[in-house]
Amino acid sequence: VLGVLFNFKTIGKLVFDSHDDSLIFRFIAVYILLYLINISCLWLFKISGWENMYMNGFLLLVPLALISFVLNKKFVFKGKINEKN
Repeated sequence: VLGVLFNFKTIGKLVFDSHDDSLIFRFIAVYILLYLINISCLWLFKISGWENMYMNGFLLLVPLALISFVLNKKFVFKGKINEKN
């Protein structure tokens, strides 16, 4: 729980320049979705014969980070990044 709250505050401030605490429920929903995607992909790797779960987790690291950014940008902190120009 503390990790999710810490991530909400740091991602909100450092990445999206947001101080809006009312977005926490959307953030938690995205967090749960990412968790479900992660364990589903790990399960698919395992039943496909890829037994090394450390390597499987490593392979999912970049795709899940990109999915996380896009989901947070579109559904949680939408409109929070200011355009320079």
